[in-house]
Amino acid sequence: MKRCNGFLPLLLLVLFIVPLRAQTTRNVLIEEFTGTWCGYCPDGADSLHAIQQRMPTVKVLSYHNADAMATPFGDEMTDSLACQGFPNAAVDRIVWQVGSAYQLSLSRNLWGLAANVRRPIASPMSISMSGFFDTTTAQLWMTIEMEALTAMTGTYTLNFVTSEDSLNYQQTRYVGSSTLHISPYWHFDVVRDMSYGPAGLTLTTSGLSQGQKITKTVGVQFETYWKIRHMKITAFVDRLYPFAYGHREVQQV
Repeated sequence: MKRCNGFLPLLLLVLFIVPLRAQTTRNVLIEEFTGTWCGYCPDGADSLHAIQQRMPTVKVLSYHNADAMATPFGDEMTDSLACQGFPNAAVDRIVWQVGSAYQLSLSRNLWGLAANVRRPIASPMSISMSGFFDTTTAQLWMTIEMEALTAMTGTYTLNFVTSEDSLNYQQTRYVGSSTLHISPYWHFDVVRDMSYGPAGLTLTTSGLSQGQKITKTVGVQFETYWKIRHMKITAFVDRLYPFAYGHREVQQV
């Protein structure tokens, strides 16, 4: 699988501004669990690409496990979102009923169906971001503004994730009875950093009134081995429920 992202040359800029318009309609978040050793994971990557081609409002984060792109965050999220195999993915962190079972993470044949279920549901909040990146210090500063579009009860957390595209690492792939080792192979949406950790930053434990706004500013120090032109940032808010382990729901991305 090969995909290349276009970009504008930024080498002459000391500082550039990053404005993003407010997101009011729902974006759906798919959090994938994957690894270069996993022979079925390229099929998962192909499925995600096809889903995003059909539904551009779907956003993807990929947590790598036991390979060169793995992070402690990936290990924690594998546990937190109850990954049952590779590739698996959580869709908006919803607990889904699959037959007689209830699952946080789903097999790849269900990702598109779950995204289709979530996509038309109105989001109760909007998110907008603006900020700047200093190319001399490789430091990003972003201000995130969230507004409740309706009254929202409960506990909510903010998550801020830095990811990278176009990482070239050899990938195992099963084709029929054969095991292939593909190189070059380009990996996308690879989670590099979670500024507030897997648990996120608590915004409120008492809910939000309609029209209420919350603003947070976050800084990220880019590592020297990250390719700036391939970096992406994702902010999302989820709601915590006082029920079963891991029961959360993404409100907006």
